[in-house]
Amino acid sequence: MNSYSYCVPPTTDEEEARDMSHLFLRILSPVDFHENSLAALEYAAQFARQYDATVYLLHVVPTDELHLHREVYRPEEGGGADVQWAEKVSKEKLQEIAQEHLKGGIRHEILTRVGHAAKSILEVAEEVGAELIVMATHGRSGISHFFLGSVAEQIVREASCPVLTIRQK
Repeated sequence: MNSYSYCVPPTTDEEEARDMSHLFLRILSPVDFHENSLAALEYAAQFARQYDATVYLLHVVPTDELHLHREVYRPEEGGGADVQWAEKVSKEKLQEIAQEHLKGGIRHEILTRVGHAAKSILEVAEEVGAELIVMATHGRSGISHFFLGSVAEQIVREASCPVLTIRQK
């Protein structure tokens, strides 16, 4: 007896008519400014080149004071842990990243949100009609995963589109 099962999703004529070369036209790439999220952005850029797609570069600014003191937000220039300042700095940083990583005419939009990362990523994915999310995973396990959870894991579970997670070695 064969223990394999195969599932082929039903297709409509409209779905069959869709050209596979236009599979991913809107790609969401959340960036937390860690090195592995920039590696994930490189994958998003490759898909964008291949499919002539738009990359939506997103950073979610945290609201807790501890994270707002991260060096990337330059809190010493903004008078401390300030959400509005952090959002301004994030937009500037995303522009720099886009110039460096999305060369060659890749269409892109810079987006920032304030709040919980996973919730904001899922909301933006719906807003822009993302057909693919390409994001980093930090690869936490054990006790740190238990306490910190995994944004990527929540996105994979709840997103309405495919999610490609990249874990840098």
